[in-house]
Amino acid sequence: MEINNGYRGRFKAIITFSIVLALVTLLMFPAVNAAVKIPAPNNDLFGDSITSENEENGAPVPLIRKVGIYWWVRGDESLLYTQEDAEGFMNTLVENGWSSEFNLNDETLFGYQLEDGLFGKDQDYLEQTHIAYYAGHGGPSVLMINPHTTPKDMVYYYECSWGDENDRTNKWIALQTCLATNNYFKRAMKGTHLILGWTTWCDDAPFGATFADYLISGRTLKEAWFLTGVEHSVTRHLEMRIFGENTDMGNDHLFGFGYVNPDPPVDNIITFWDCPVNCYPPLIDIPDGPGQSINGQSSSSQSTPSGQTTGMGGGAFE
Repeated sequence: MEINNGYRGRFKAIITFSIVLALVTLLMFPAVNAAVKIPAPNNDLFGDSITSENEENGAPVPLIRKVGIYWWVRGDESLLYTQEDAEGFMNTLVENGWSSEFNLNDETLFGYQLEDGLFGKDQDYLEQTHIAYYAGHGGPSVLMINPHTTPKDMVYYYECSWGDENDRTNKWIALQTCLATNNYFKRAMKGTHLILGWTTWCDDAPFGATFADYLISGRTLKEAWFLTGVEHSVTRHLEMRIFGENTDMGNDHLFGFGYVNPDPPVDNIITFWDCPVNCYPPLIDIPDGPGQSINGQSSSSQSTPSGQTTGMGGGAFE
């Protein structure tokens, strides 16, 4: 059947007009990309729903929240739980929306991954994470990455500058090791919000999963660290300590599970909170309040009967 030339001309005109109209519409009314909110995982461990919303004026919540862990065993009979400890922390966060940045152990852990300076590479490891977790041996001024090698692989506080790389990505560092927050590692704070650790010895225990559970329940990092220490420690007369860049950092939550402070100015004043563990009289209240300021010299704290602590010292680093 032949189509009349007049109809054929009209048909072409209609098609041409439709194409032109579609092009004009696309140019005049471009597609709008709607912002999609990605909710944080809901965890009712303590009966409260968790949202990913940060409060006004807080730090922006990163789309990819990164955790990295360091742990060391190497046949050391005093470190039976470090792998379970560190991996329990990481795995719990990954199950709740976080991303694993690295898992460094006996075969892959070296001091330069925590160090700054000419030979340090912390910008490729610790400084890539929002929270880093170390489980192994330590002392008041050193992390003993591999004390049985020759030469020994040790990380000293003066080799560390934490929180000053990659647009200040790193916010928190947990040191599940003896004595590391006794004094000197406060000098490693160059932008990180908190360093969590112990002023005394600590027990080798699967600490990390419980710590992570408290965090995803909506507890602050300070509360979660102290509660976990009280729950898992069996040795008497231990003490935990947290260094903070300022008093506000004690209100930090894990990203996605509560308020996170904006990055604080880096100055010479460091705040600390202490928590006695398995002491007499027993701990009644988790230490709260603004904390105490300390200077570059030695500082100390004293337990009160309620388990609260008072700090001694103050001023600026020399």
